Formats: sequence, C-alpha cells, structure tokens
Amino acid sequence: MAEFGIAPQIDAQGDVVYDMNPATTPTRGYEDIMDACTDQVNGAGLDNFPPLSEEQLRERYPLLVEWHDCIVDLGYDIGPIVSLEEWLASSGQENPVPGYFDGTDRLSADESDAIEAACPQP
Repeated sequence: MAEFGIAPQIDAQGDVVYDMNPATTPTRGYEDIMDACTDQVNGAGLDNFPPLSEEQLRERYPLLVEWHDCIVDLGYDIGPIVSLEEWLASSGQENPVPGYFDGTDRLSADESDAIEAACPQP
C-alpha cells in the first residue's frame, strides 16, 4: 500500500483501515491497487486464502449473492455479480462483484463501516 502512497490508520474498533481514494487515478482504480498488493503478498508465499474446493465454492456463492443484493438494496450501484459458472471456472479467484470498488470508491470511513455493518462480507 505504501508504494501507492496509502498509509494505514486504526479505526475506533482497533481495525487497520486504509483510505485508498488518494491513490486512485483515472487509469488506476481500487481493484488495480488490491490486485497489485495481493500479487505481492501471494508472491511472498503469504497466501492466507488457499483455493476452495468446488463444493466449498458452491456453498459460498449464495452468501455472495446475498451480500451483493444487500449492498444494492442500500442504493449502491455496484453492477452485477458474476454467474456461478464464471466464478467456478475461475476457481473462486475472480472478483464476484467486479463493480464493487468502483461503486463504493469515494465513500468515507463511516459510510464504509455502515455498509459493513448492514451487509457483512461472507
């Protein structure tokens, strides 16, 4: 994150949070930043998310649909969720809601916390 000029902060609950807004540009969005950081973490052998089995992916997908629909119901335009078939074909590596970061990219920390409270990620 530091390579993009993003400094961590500690929120009221003691969680580490990042304001990624200053690091975005017309050609680099949140997804790009997260992909770059994830690549570095995984490249260092620190992958905390080993691949899920197809059965586990199938069990998780309805939870992702509920999460997506909850955010849309709050009024955020995050676009469609990928189909189950697409997600399975990517072994769960594809972002299930490609428009999430663009649809929530300019939220304050309080707004992000409100989404997380109303629609916790599965």
